[in-house]
Amino acid sequence: MEVLIPPALRLEHVAFSYGKDPILKDISFSVPAGGFVSLLGRSGCGKTTLLRLICGLLSPHSGEIWCGAQNAAGLGPSERGTGIVFQDRVLFSNMTVLGNIEYVLRSHQSRVEGGRSAALEALADVGLQDYQAKYPDTLSIGQQQRVALARTLVLKPKILLLDEPLSSLDAEVREQFSAELRAIQQKTGAAILYVTHDQEEALIISDSVAILHDGVIAQHAPPRQILSAPANQFVEDFVVKNIRAKHKALTKLVADDLP
Repeated sequence: MEVLIPPALRLEHVAFSYGKDPILKDISFSVPAGGFVSLLGRSGCGKTTLLRLICGLLSPHSGEIWCGAQNAAGLGPSERGTGIVFQDRVLFSNMTVLGNIEYVLRSHQSRVEGGRSAALEALADVGLQDYQAKYPDTLSIGQQQRVALARTLVLKPKILLLDEPLSSLDAEVREQFSAELRAIQQKTGAAILYVTHDQEEALIISDSVAILHDGVIAQHAPPRQILSAPANQFVEDFVVKNIRAKHKALTKLVADDLP
């Protein structure tokens, strides 16, 4: 008998409002175990709010969030197996790179074993094993973001939530870092939900893309399907027309492989 593996993350009819203003109206989609899903949407549409709901910093007004086989209702942030990296790195400037990561370990002693060896492993995952004695202010912005990522990876999350972590990097560093994210995911086995404002990046890096609009998921599908069969006019305008205008070669590359 085939054993069915539950998705790493599943949202069912999740809704959330700030006061009387509904931000998320009816959100349903899932991230498979080991999957890489990007979340696209216009500024202010609720992408960061959704990540905060998933990791337990906010509670939905209705609907359910499942982390693996567990209903997340009543679970604190440290009990969900999630890790989140925000755009703002917020590193401790008076601590070394290694110190920043060990600080997180001391704050979550019950979750991770291994101490310094676990911290060094996380640094190796992001290619900073030779920077452990340096201080954040001496690093480039890209290196600082790697430290922030390592600080989350050291807790060995099953679900890694990334909130536009590359938005402050230049184009060349963004491209390099986004490619490295796939390698990091394959090494750690974490499922990734990746918020970005860059449609092209989302289509290149992801197994599937969820597009948030007007409080619902307008479409969640593999990149090729979104480009070849947008579900509605918003997806057509927001993603497909934009990609075709900016990067015709990408559209042709994807279209050439369509059945």
